[in-house]
Amino acid sequence: MKINQYGNLDTCLVDWNNEMYNAHATPYKGLAGWIEYKRAQAVLDLAQINKTDSVLEIGCESGKLLERIKNARRIVGVDISMSALQDASKLLESSKQHIELTQLDAQQDLPFRMGQFDVILCSEMIEHVDNPKAVIENIYKISTSQTRIVISVPLEGPKLFIKKILHSLGLFKLLFSSIEDGKSEWHLQMFSKKYLSDICGELLGKKKSIMVYGIHYVVLLSTKRGGQ
Repeated sequence: MKINQYGNLDTCLVDWNNEMYNAHATPYKGLAGWIEYKRAQAVLDLAQINKTDSVLEIGCESGKLLERIKNARRIVGVDISMSALQDASKLLESSKQHIELTQLDAQQDLPFRMGQFDVILCSEMIEHVDNPKAVIENIYKISTSQTRIVISVPLEGPKLFIKKILHSLGLFKLLFSSIEDGKSEWHLQMFSKKYLSDICGELLGKKKSIMVYGIHYVVLLSTKRGGQ
């Protein structure tokens, strides 16, 4: 599967994301894997993708979420990590659907026109970037009031609290052997519901949301164009 490239990418940033992806690649195992599965299901439940939809995932990583989309007219995945995209290419090569993959930095302008996608997914991605507001602004630029935008973020405060409790009980490594016991070194932002609302600002408004085990926040948004 061909991987396209777009924009003037910062090679140091690409290398760092490759390094972080290789150190912390999903899917996780055990209980962490189950939580990941339920978070992805919440994203798809809110997106309500159908066979006439064109779908873009920003931050597609290894393609696990794209693999679960079975009935879309067009599917596009983008990520800054070439290592992740190469894994996605291998995973999705046998897919019955044509899936397009592109390496780009979503903090820069995206190579898509407004209204090109019916659904835009950005799941567990914006906590990994220096400027998450730039990603939100770029999503806004290519969305109409009819675009279904689904964003999910980890709620860092509750996650760290639960990790601390499990550590004190001696259960953390037993239940979550595949993840870090503190804040992830790949997380440049510590998200809360309020922080996500603040960076969406006047651009995107919440329509529905799902909490996944109190540690992941999944929200369906739309643009505030047209008097919304």
